[in-house]
Amino acid sequence: NDNDNDNDNDNDNKPYVLRKNVPGVAAEDVQVTVDDDVLRVEARRRGETSTSYKRTFAMPEDAERSGVSATCALGVLTVRIPKKPVPVPVAVPVSDTIPEAEQRHIHLAHLNVPGFKPSDATVEVTRGMLRIKLSKENGEKRERFASLPDSVKNHEHVHAAIANGVMAVWADNAAVREPAEMTVDVSSTLLALDDDWVMAAEGDDA
Repeated sequence: NDNDNDNDNDNDNKPYVLRKNVPGVAAEDVQVTVDDDVLRVEARRRGETSTSYKRTFAMPEDAERSGVSATCALGVLTVRIPKKPVPVPVAVPVSDTIPEAEQRHIHLAHLNVPGFKPSDATVEVTRGMLRIKLSKENGEKRERFASLPDSVKNHEHVHAAIANGVMAVWADNAAVREPAEMTVDVSSTLLALDDDWVMAAEGDDA
């Protein structure tokens, strides 16, 4: 029913939350970093030289890495990872000129498409997938899907062209996001968790 759909949408928008009981650890004793798509959490109790808690997590595909926040209060370490908005497909213009191979930084697709023109093609990128649709006025159609390399993040720098019965799709240098490390400030303010999802480390008690 409609209420069930509303609840599903609410859940889709809720952030991921990591929790760990760390008695004796203050906010300033916690280090949280995001290195590309890897989240690292380290905590150390006062007066101890060794790390009391250390975990590494793979960030979910829909995680908004720039919005990660953390708190450590009352002996509870909490890391909140917001979700990205549902992506809108990015339309890729299709030209009539294919550059030389050395000018195409990352090759994404190569198809033989005799009889098809650039105006017959629709190319979209969404959720790490490339979708190619070809349709002639006479009703002939083709469709192909391909996965994008993980390094291709800036989809507005994906290009496509059809020339002489050949279709090529490629990405230029600007499409590649270089790995970057980010340090997350850890607050000492306690957060309410009742309405959040909890994503615990495998084999780890919260």
